[in-house]
Amino acid sequence: MKNIIWKSYPYLFTLVSLLFVYIPTSWSFPPTQIIRPFLILSAILFIISPIANKLGGDKDWGSILLTIFAFGFFFQEILFKLAGATIIVIIIIFIICLRLLKQEINILKISKLLTIMSLAILTIQSAALVYDLTPIPWTYFISMIERTNNTPSIQLSVPANGIKPDIYYIILDSYPREDILKELFQYDNSNFINYLEETGFIVAKNAHSNYPRTALSISSTLDMQYINEILPNTQGLKFWWLSEPIINHSRVRASLEGIGYQSISIASNWGITNNESANLYFKPYPILLSDYENFLILTTPIKQLYTPFQSISPIPSNETHRQYILFNFDTLEKIPNINAPKLVVSHIIAPHPPFVFMSDGSYVEPSYNFTLETAAGLSIEDQKRGYINEIEFLNKKLSILIEQILNNSETPPIIILQADHGSGIWVNFYSQKDTCMKERFSIFGAYYLPGKDTGVIPQDITPVNLFRIIFNEYFSTNMDLHENHMYFSHANSMFDLSQVTDQINNSCSSLTK
Repeated sequence: MKNIIWKSYPYLFTLVSLLFVYIPTSWSFPPTQIIRPFLILSAILFIISPIANKLGGDKDWGSILLTIFAFGFFFQEILFKLAGATIIVIIIIFIICLRLLKQEINILKISKLLTIMSLAILTIQSAALVYDLTPIPWTYFISMIERTNNTPSIQLSVPANGIKPDIYYIILDSYPREDILKELFQYDNSNFINYLEETGFIVAKNAHSNYPRTALSISSTLDMQYINEILPNTQGLKFWWLSEPIINHSRVRASLEGIGYQSISIASNWGITNNESANLYFKPYPILLSDYENFLILTTPIKQLYTPFQSISPIPSNETHRQYILFNFDTLEKIPNINAPKLVVSHIIAPHPPFVFMSDGSYVEPSYNFTLETAAGLSIEDQKRGYINEIEFLNKKLSILIEQILNNSETPPIIILQADHGSGIWVNFYSQKDTCMKERFSIFGAYYLPGKDTGVIPQDITPVNLFRIIFNEYFSTNMDLHENHMYFSHANSMFDLSQVTDQINNSCSSLTK
């Protein structure tokens, strides 16, 4: 038993390496996402241990070889190769010197030293992680457990005619409002707007987002409340993933499921809006990795091990981003054939960068490595061109999709086409004064509400009120509408929110000239 403990250090160093990668990025990924990679990598170590034992001559030296392999997860790929080669050379020189000096190598002492070292590092890392997570109030974890088991809901009444319309909530990430496209992009989107209005959509001419970030905007929309109401005592926290349970187990979803709706989610290529807990979940690949697993593969030598699995579970790339967008459209076209009232949530990450489509739908390969953060390295004009190409592509796909949904739905459906926030060319989350609030908070919004007149949607609608209006109009609730407020989210802390309601219509000429 003692020998097993002293030989556990390859697995301990694997966990050390995973935490080494995780801790600097803890704002983006929940700590639970470490578990699966640790189990998989431990299994790999176990499987290759006979090979390591054979190369090392026995189990003791085999464990050291496994440790070199595990320790390599600290480094970027080139550093891993250099460090691995250096460590192997050092060990070989060490062994040769001992043999020349005719001294025996006490491998047990080396094993004990490495085990103690790995435990010491794990202790320090655990303390750092606990310190990092300490600002999150325990009430958050308790409320999220309760939400998962019993999400708070609104009592809805089935419409008097007994018909429950399908509801499509299609989020067009970063799609700007018509007047913003004209003012800042010199692009006329009126043809598409006219098409929507002729088809029966209500297009809000002065719609604004309540928040400038996707996670905040969508969670607020689906819970019909402002973030400080949903997650009290989280002001100033940096962790994006705090909003994930709100999106997965929203009040909108729970309320509609309470009267017999099925919740349907389509994979989004971003973990926070990738709701696998829905009643029906559609994904473009057999296996989807978590955001942390994707990050781990992209930034460590694990990428070399993962290459054979690209066809069944690809890591993020411009090509996979394209496939997710196309998969959402393809799936949405088929969903009317599902014979049940349904809430469909589709987060289409476009026209948000990276720009991977030309206006005619042909593929374009960006000049920068894949990222959902920014259009890295592109000039202002190139970014404008990228947005316009993707908007023209989306308009064509949406026109086809709308016809498919309307023609194949037995009951006229509710269709929501709404951006989570505006474009981000002149946005600097490190500086409010260097951010064009008008660009970021002005959003495209179009609503197909069968049987309702155009006045039901205020021209200055904000997403926090969207489902309050729909519930009031279709399901006999009497929910008050919130006052419209907009909050800026700062770079180093997503929940560090400043109210900017009085700034969202300010001129941005000093930034955009």
